[in-house]
Amino acid sequence: MHSAIGSLARYVANADPKNFRPVNITFALLPPLAFLLGALRLAPAHVARVLQWMVIFAGFEGVLGLLQAGSGRLLDAERATREAHQIAHEIGDRHIEGSELGNLGEVLLRQGRIDEARAALVASEEVLRQIDARIYLGLALCTRAELEHTAGDLHAARSARTEAQTAADAMGLGPDSDLVRRIAALAPLIGAAPDRPD
Repeated sequence: MHSAIGSLARYVANADPKNFRPVNITFALLPPLAFLLGALRLAPAHVARVLQWMVIFAGFEGVLGLLQAGSGRLLDAERATREAHQIAHEIGDRHIEGSELGNLGEVLLRQGRIDEARAALVASEEVLRQIDARIYLGLALCTRAELEHTAGDLHAARSARTEAQTAADAMGLGPDSDLVRRIAALAPLIGAAPDRPD
């Protein structure tokens, strides 16, 4: 037993009844550090499994954030997306990290926190460009186009929309894709997209 509870159980089971004293957990009850370090050599498979579960948990936190945002619970959505981003960052999952930064930008935009939303979206775009995650990059760019429109910068809004359209075109997405629908929804805000050569 290499846990704190296991060490307490071992202490109770092996204690001399004449001199027994109840104690809380202390480092003295734990196995020697050298023993624990030896056990860590067996751990890579366990570490990989823990990382897989953390990725799944980060994804669930992100979905929870989106659901909360959709129901108007913006502070809860912000907390969940920040937590999902933090987990993804700590375990090095750049895909989830970038998409959660984009989700955070959207939540902050809905709260009217323009500067914070812009910072989150720019960071999201940077991560997503590095890993070539074009669909999520396009979605983050659509959110930034909405933000720039809200902030009154029509040129920046159109630039973000054009970059999102370029990403959609490069992937050959059809009109039923979420990204293409988001781009089309920007037309009433910032004008129709310029004609693209076929």
